[in-house]
Amino acid sequence: MSFLLATLAELAQLVLLLLLAPFLTDLSAMLFARLAGRAMPPLGARWRQLQRNWRTLRPVPPLAWLSLLATGMVLAALPLGTAHTNFSILSDPLALGMLLIAARLPVWFLVVVTRQDARRDHQARHLVAQDMRAVALLLPLLALSDALMAIGLPGAGNIAGLVRDMPIQPAPALTGALVFVAAALLAILQNSLLPPERFETLIPEAEGRARAVLRYGHDLTACGWILLLADLAWPESIAGESAGTRALLTSWLLTAPLRLLGVATLAATWRALAPPHPLRAALTLAGAATLLVLAGRFAA
Repeated sequence: MSFLLATLAELAQLVLLLLLAPFLTDLSAMLFARLAGRAMPPLGARWRQLQRNWRTLRPVPPLAWLSLLATGMVLAALPLGTAHTNFSILSDPLALGMLLIAARLPVWFLVVVTRQDARRDHQARHLVAQDMRAVALLLPLLALSDALMAIGLPGAGNIAGLVRDMPIQPAPALTGALVFVAAALLAILQNSLLPPERFETLIPEAEGRARAVLRYGHDLTACGWILLLADLAWPESIAGESAGTRALLTSWLLTAPLRLLGVATLAATWRALAPPHPLRAALTLAGAATLLVLAGRFAA
């Protein structure tokens, strides 16, 4: 029976995230337009855009389908409403972050091999170079989250382990440190891999179904990053295996949507306000997270 419940939770999570991802893109575009003083697109515009693209029969590059597979693995492994799912044991931040980065590879490859006009080609290649620099910063931050969990709560191992062990062995220093790490990751992501309007510059030559798949892949990848940040910043809000019916309903119907909407709103607001020196902010937050966990460990 436990396996059946875990399977049902897994399927519900995947269906919900697959449907919700374009709406998170809508939310990001709406907030960004509002803060920039422009007219906001209506909610649901992304789904209608994807449907229009899909109706135009054009071949889809096989790599684009592979990116959907990589992102789907992340969305299946990260806990949403409960950690009691079949793949939550794979919820390692570094491994899942690498999968999300790999999901971007088809877009980078298409930019390199597709011939565009000189201006678009230069702009797209410049954005790919910026993405590469962002990845060089994201990987150490993701590795840092793994290291902090190993130091602050030995035996947890991953996000599902945090959900399991934190009620038994509270680790306030680690909790605060993971919030700092999530904020550091957001400081890098909000100007590189998350913005939908930036993604459009990378795929100007894609048309029809190819464009629909690439756009949907971006939405799913952005949703994966947002869920990863939300899980790192607030693992206590995820229901564990022993949670009762009331706790499960609260987690699924209230805290899970609020976590996703909160991170998506923060990302769009941060990007619209364009705070200076995101790299400096990320390094400062990462340093604070490290010091906080070490201080908590030595004080224990």
